[in-house]
Amino acid sequence: MIAFDLTRAAAFVAFGAYTLSITWGVLVASRTLPAPVKPEFDLHRFLAAIGLTATVIHILTVLQTHANGIYWPALFYVQARPAAVAAVTATWLIAALPASFALKRRGRLSAKGWRGLHYVGYVVWILALLHGLGAGTDTQAPAVVALYAIAGGLVTGAVAWRLLARRARPPVRPIAPS
Repeated sequence: MIAFDLTRAAAFVAFGAYTLSITWGVLVASRTLPAPVKPEFDLHRFLAAIGLTATVIHILTVLQTHANGIYWPALFYVQARPAAVAAVTATWLIAALPASFALKRRGRLSAKGWRGLHYVGYVVWILALLHGLGAGTDTQAPAVVALYAIAGGLVTGAVAWRLLARRARPPVRPIAPS
């Protein structure tokens, strides 16, 4: 019973952390927040690290308890149900995001390539939401439905804010040499 509760708790922590990480990351990228840049990115990375840790705990406890008949070959799509396919795809994509930071720091990934790879975070979040809706044991609970609605509102609102901020910002003009 403890492993089942840990599995559920880890799933909610992971989803919540990724929701907040994406929301904060989008707001930071909109360049409308007045705070210094470093602390903003530190919070974004911290929330993502919590999400990654909780995801690992969720996966390990699901595989350890064989919850819903899921075994380790499902990590490679073997006999995976649709909700598990969403989760497995999200898991493999999650691994690409921290790798992108390392590649960018070492100069092996351009800023444009890193940004393109970073858009995968939206796909991960959507897949995690679909996984929760399709395989979550608490999906019918009103509190969980509210949680998913609030999470969707946060991410959608942040993306809308960024798009509106991008349109409102004057274009950057290069400084002409004197």
